[in-house]
Amino acid sequence: MNNNTTNELVSIVVTSYNHAEYLEQRLQSLLDQTYSNFEIIVVDDNSTDNSRQVLEKYRNNPKIKLFYNEINYGHAKTCNLGVSKCRGEYVIFAECDDYCETKQIEILVDRMNRNSRAGVVYSSSNIVDENGVVKCNDFFYREKRFQVKCSKDAEILKDDMQRFLLASCVIPNMSAALIRKSCFESVGGLSDKYKTCSDWDFWFRVALITDFFYVSEPLNNFRRHSSSMDSIMGAKTQLLEIQELLHEAIARVRLTWIEAIVYRIKTSAVLVSFLIRIFKKEKMLSIVYVIKVMLKHKSMAIFLFIAGMIRIISVCINRMLYK
Repeated sequence: MNNNTTNELVSIVVTSYNHAEYLEQRLQSLLDQTYSNFEIIVVDDNSTDNSRQVLEKYRNNPKIKLFYNEINYGHAKTCNLGVSKCRGEYVIFAECDDYCETKQIEILVDRMNRNSRAGVVYSSSNIVDENGVVKCNDFFYREKRFQVKCSKDAEILKDDMQRFLLASCVIPNMSAALIRKSCFESVGGLSDKYKTCSDWDFWFRVALITDFFYVSEPLNNFRRHSSSMDSIMGAKTQLLEIQELLHEAIARVRLTWIEAIVYRIKTSAVLVSFLIRIFKKEKMLSIVYVIKVMLKHKSMAIFLFIAGMIRIISVCINRMLYK
C-alpha cells in the first residue's frame, strides 16, 4: 500500500481531560503515522492535572494545534468544538488515553477511498490495561451474527449496522473510526443529551444515513482502567441512559414487529440483570429505578415482566442442573 496514492487531509481530534500520564504516548503514536497528510487538533477540556504542561511541549510542532477550554464542557461538546477547528475531509477522534498502530490512518483512508458508499471506516481494537498490556480484542464481545459477518474485512450496510447497534455498541471506542466530515455534520455531531452513551447515540444517527466498512485488523488500542470502575450511582446513570437510548432507537429503526418485540425483551433483560446485581446492596435504589423507567416508558412494563420471568426461569434451571 502506498500512501502517496491518496492525498486527503485527515483531521485528528484529540479531546484531552485529566490523562496527562498517557498524552505523550497518544500524541507520539499519531506523529509516527505512515500516512503523512494529517493535522492534529488538541482540545483540552479544562484538565485539573498537569495535562496542559505536557501539551505545551508540542506547541511548536507544525502538525499540532492546541486549544484550551476555560471551563469543562464535557466530552460531546469538546468533540464538536474540535471538529469545528478541522480542515480535513476525514475526521478521526483520538481519545487521549488510547494509542494506535503506526499504519492506522493509512489503512483506514485506503479502505474509505475504496468504499465510496461508506461514511465510516473502523477497525477492531485491542483492549489494553493501564500499562498497555493487551487483554483481548473487542471482537470477542460481539454477538454471533456480527462475528460471522465481520470475521474478515466487510462492508456493513446501514440497516445491518442499526441492528448490530441494538445488540451492543459495536464501535465501543471513537479512536477506531475514520469519519467523513460531511457525515458528522449531517447528523449534527455528538449530542450532550447522554453523558455516558453519546458515542453510541452518534453511531445510531450516522447509521440512518450511511453504510460502514469494518477492518478486522486491530489498529487501535483501547485503554480500560481498573481504577475507574463505575459506582452504583454511576452504573445507575449509565443503565438509565442505555434504556432511553435503545427505547428511542427501537422506535426509530425500521424493524419488523417480531424484531421489535425481540429487541425490547433484550433491552429489558439488560435492566433486569442490572437490578438483580444491585438489589442486595441498594433495594430502594432498585425500586425507584424501576418506577422511573415505568413512568417514562409505560410500554416497557410487559417487556420487563417477560425478561424478568425468563431470567428467573433460567436461574431456577441452572440451580436444578448444577445442584
